[in-house]
Amino acid sequence: MNAQLDGSCVSIDLPTSIVELVGGYGFLSNLLCGLALGAVAFLLGKKEAAPPHTIALLASGVLILAADSFLFASVHSRKPFVIDDVIAPGGEYVCYLVWTLAMPGFGMLMVGATVLVVSIGWMIVQYAITNDIESPIFAALGGVFSFFIVLTTTLSLVNVSNQYLVFMMYPDRPSGLAVAAVWIFGLVMAAIACSMIVLRTAGLYRYRKAQADWGAVADSRFRALALAAISISAYGFLAITVDALIFLFRADDSVRAPSVMWSAIVLCLGLPWVIYLPICYALPGPAFRASRRPPGR
Repeated sequence: MNAQLDGSCVSIDLPTSIVELVGGYGFLSNLLCGLALGAVAFLLGKKEAAPPHTIALLASGVLILAADSFLFASVHSRKPFVIDDVIAPGGEYVCYLVWTLAMPGFGMLMVGATVLVVSIGWMIVQYAITNDIESPIFAALGGVFSFFIVLTTTLSLVNVSNQYLVFMMYPDRPSGLAVAAVWIFGLVMAAIACSMIVLRTAGLYRYRKAQADWGAVADSRFRALALAAISISAYGFLAITVDALIFLFRADDSVRAPSVMWSAIVLCLGLPWVIYLPICYALPGPAFRASRRPPGR
């Protein structure tokens, strides 16, 4: 027995409207893309040399957020046919299709938000260097912001993935193993990424507290940044690919196949974790062991 959904893909037992969610997230991705584009234009227009690591991250953020907005707009245009405030028989599969196509967009939105916050971290460090700010706490603020954005976006993706499973498998409930797998992967993902941020930020704090000069703290890790920018851009082009291959997805029971559902979860939850690793590694700050060395060694 399928749920009695309305035109927003909502029922008594399934209160989350994917139609409204996609519309709201599409607006948010537009807003963040505008902020990132404005930041890039500001940095390129400065008289003094702009930090290349910040520009590289922000540019990749503009790309993925623009592609994400394109995907959300395309998905938002698909709505089920309604008869007397209830979708027509078979129309529920349009809701399943919209959920599946939106999953990569959720992941890209969280990656784009993370890129913006990490770029702010680089800006804070660059400002501290330019103005010779000695406070180690101020220099470490970017790492603190990055920690919270990675943790928040990871939990958000876990929540979206579990809601997706609940909707797609209704009236059955997702197995405890499936829910546990999503939670375990998400928590491991957050733990690894956040531990990298903590080590890098703690290293920056200890280094600034023990030494008067910045040394190589602000040196760009171009290898990690290049890997991050390339992976972010590839993930962004995924949106265009998904929309271009829309004819391969049919609004029928095939969209509820386990292989399709888990592929959508991998695109939403798995790929962002791969992208988070080089982003977190490229945060400003020395290696934690190097920060403990006495000055001059």
